[in-house]
Amino acid sequence: MSKALKRKAEPIPDNEPPLITFSAALRVFGDNLDHAGLTHAIGLEPTYAHRKGDIPAPGARPWPNDMWSYDAPTSRIHPLQDQIIALWHALRPHIPYLRSLRPKFHVDIFCSCQGKVYPSSLKINHHALTLFTELETPFTVSFNVRRG
Repeated sequence: MSKALKRKAEPIPDNEPPLITFSAALRVFGDNLDHAGLTHAIGLEPTYAHRKGDIPAPGARPWPNDMWSYDAPTSRIHPLQDQIIALWHALRPHIPYLRSLRPKFHVDIFCSCQGKVYPSSLKINHHALTLFTELETPFTVSFNVRRG
């Protein structure tokens, strides 16, 4: 019988608050993605984009596909639900178009939480979840803890 090891939370110095940041972004990726066409169709400039085969950093592997990404137009210190709602307002008129990309491309909303600690809970208002329902994509959050 094995015992699960419990890891103690690392203390945070008194002079350093446990800042937690959030992000929410529309991502569209796949092969032969027309970045300019997508930008024109929804009237939003990508926050980030790359082409299949681009090398993100020296010594890194090339990207396996094209990607176009648009971050919520809010500060990362705002709660996640505020970012999702801001993204919903920006994307709402374009949901049918974004869904039409699905047969050829992967379309999702990437949500993340980053900080020195995990939040003890994550509350998302049901109105914020409308974006996921309308886009027909799962609600998923990636949690990343930064040390030091």
